[in-house]
Amino acid sequence: MKDPLLNYIDENKQDLDTQVPNKKNWEAIQGRINKSKRRSTIGYIMAIAAMLIVGFFIIDYNSTPEEDGIAQFDADSNLINTSDSTSRDRRNDVEWNDAPRRLYVAPPGLDVDKVNRPNLKVGGESFDVSFNGDVTYNYDGVTNMSHTVHGLDAVNGCYGSTTYDEEESVDFGYSSYSANSNNGNFKTQGYYNNQNVQYDVDRYYEQYEVFNENEFETPLEQPLSTFGIDVDGAGYSNMRRFVQGGYLPPKDAVKLEEMVNYFNYDLEEPTGADPFSITTELGECPWEENHLLMQVALQGKQIEMDETQSNNLVFLLDVSGSMDEADKLPLLKKSLHLLVNEMGTDDRIAIVVYAGAAGLVLPSTSGKYKSKIYDALENLSAGGSTAGGAGIELAYKVANDARISGGNNRIILATDGDFNVGTSGDDDLVKLIEQKRKTGISLSVLGFGTGNLQSSKMEKLADNGNGNYNYIDNILEAKKVLVDEMGGTLVTIAKDVKLQLEFNPEHVKNYRLLGYENRMMTAREFDDDTKDSGDLGAGHSVVALYEIVPTEELNIQAASNLRYQKKMVNNSKGLKEEIAIIKFRYKKPTGNTSKLIETVVKNTPVTQTSENFMFASAVAEFGMLIRESKYKGNATFDAVLKRAKASKGDDEFGYRAEFIQLVERAKLLMMEYFTKKSR
Repeated sequence: MKDPLLNYIDENKQDLDTQVPNKKNWEAIQGRINKSKRRSTIGYIMAIAAMLIVGFFIIDYNSTPEEDGIAQFDADSNLINTSDSTSRDRRNDVEWNDAPRRLYVAPPGLDVDKVNRPNLKVGGESFDVSFNGDVTYNYDGVTNMSHTVHGLDAVNGCYGSTTYDEEESVDFGYSSYSANSNNGNFKTQGYYNNQNVQYDVDRYYEQYEVFNENEFETPLEQPLSTFGIDVDGAGYSNMRRFVQGGYLPPKDAVKLEEMVNYFNYDLEEPTGADPFSITTELGECPWEENHLLMQVALQGKQIEMDETQSNNLVFLLDVSGSMDEADKLPLLKKSLHLLVNEMGTDDRIAIVVYAGAAGLVLPSTSGKYKSKIYDALENLSAGGSTAGGAGIELAYKVANDARISGGNNRIILATDGDFNVGTSGDDDLVKLIEQKRKTGISLSVLGFGTGNLQSSKMEKLADNGNGNYNYIDNILEAKKVLVDEMGGTLVTIAKDVKLQLEFNPEHVKNYRLLGYENRMMTAREFDDDTKDSGDLGAGHSVVALYEIVPTEELNIQAASNLRYQKKMVNNSKGLKEEIAIIKFRYKKPTGNTSKLIETVVKNTPVTQTSENFMFASAVAEFGMLIRESKYKGNATFDAVLKRAKASKGDDEFGYRAEFIQLVERAKLLMMEYFTKKSR
């Protein structure tokens, strides 16, 4: 009984674009499946049997009833997760007792690795290992053991078992397996100790808000380019999830500004009264001959998170049924453990959860009582629908009741974004957040999971909640966001930061801002202090890149497409040395009136650009390649790799080295994609 989805994909390989997620593909597949639901009597029996097995595995017999709308759950400390990296040492011997062992074959999609069984023991703790199909086991090269599950279809969701009587002790530090069946081949890996995350990315389901890249503008018709900063890092880590999973990301998931701003840059620290420094650089455009590339960079003031920084945090956690996957709630718990560990006695943490209803799991509690906070996190489990709006309302109330005057009052929403009860639409949720941010309480968002990630919705919530949005795809990313860059994540040093550039038409024929499409503003909104914009966190750096087409000759230029007037220029009123002027507006974290700063960019391109410039341009070029941008010009993966390697610098945490590996992977995926596309 072959799964109809896989069957349809096999039959239509030539017509399906299986390298890039596509809504049309998914709808076509779903339509085909819905039309072919007639089954034989045997098929019905097998399906019912599979459902019974699923029910057996997912029922939590230790869960307790809900009390006052708050779910009470017990956590099993013996469970091991094989789909994310962890520093917990599991390299102990596997003990086989005298009784025969049974291998349970699970329906596809069921995380049976979380089922506790008494026969397989690692360091005295019991864990289950389950595989589908014909399986080859390799235990760390110590003992090679082959075993075949006979008479089973690896993809049909049926149940079966077999026995084996090995009585050896083998090192269980790392295990990999591959499975094959007559109906198709597939390979996968399980990681038990200090390994990179591997996710099965659903290529057909995830949807991203469509956006069009910024076009080239002429300074005669559009003299001002205005936008708000964006320090969200979710776009990069989300892209990484796809590439590491073996797929090219959806084009609309590739946001150049979020990729560039994922990295820290070696910029000058602010020395004056303003909370950030400003650095500009002008050089040759790497992917388009005869074009220039201008970099505008801000560096936020560093703030040490010590006893002088008091934090009032409310963890708003999604515990609905959609979070019941290894890369969601379990990873969420581990991530917040890292943050709790950094809290001091003057910090406060509360936990609000929401599923079918919202409830207070932990009232505002001093960071002194870490064990109590850890216990509250561990006792969470997932189930039910998703009433996100109700959870937001309760979280703001709890945060306001525990408000610290002069401190950092912030809600951290952790979810996959799948709100489906009560206030759930994007527009309604944004309006709710816009009202709540007037209280002075910020909202930051952590995204988790794959297959149903609502990235656009979560970004809107963070943008309008005076916070930032990060996507957590593994425990190392959680450490980056919540520990290494905790000041930038939690502490805002400047809010509603806006930039407005005016280009000198004597030197600039056309210009184009790379990225920031959802942060663009009208010229009038730059001076409007009621217009919300992006916030800058402590220690954060922000980089913006402009591709510039210089004028060929210093002669008269005229604007086109104007009926009643002609804008003409043949001089810049004595300002021939300037290519642009940049204006900045920002407010203090608790202020309502903005401050204006101005800086001038000289028309003096450098031949030897800085490492900051080289690396930022390499990331932007890579983004245009995997997005298949019409503006990618002569961009190549090899050129990206050359500049990225040359500008890797000290790379203390290895993020730039990881980027180089991603480029190598994406290059191979792109080659495979175009090879299949040309067939």
